[in-house]
Amino acid sequence: MDLTFEAVANDHTLVRCLIGPIPTIWMLFAGGYLALTLLALTGLTLGFAQHLAGSSPWGYPLAGIAAAALLTMIIVERSGRRRARPDMYYLGSFVDESLGCDCLKLAREQAE
Repeated sequence: MDLTFEAVANDHTLVRCLIGPIPTIWMLFAGGYLALTLLALTGLTLGFAQHLAGSSPWGYPLAGIAAAALLTMIIVERSGRRRARPDMYYLGSFVDESLGCDCLKLAREQAE
């Protein structure tokens, strides 16, 4: 959770709250998805070229391993998101109780 307090006009304070994993975790998954996707595409391309050249296509297993790793990464990410959801709701209610309002509900309504 990241809380930011910002002074605005008329002695008011703007409170910004971000509940979720730190951005470096999201970038780790995004980079992993990108790297594994490129590795799988490279394996398919290499395997196809080897197949056309008449040699042993060892690029296909590389693509399969990268696809299996990508699938594993997706399962881990979804599992982590599902397991973190109750904690995120708890943090949201903690912020609301601390500020003495239903601020997160109001913010969601304003965003719609």
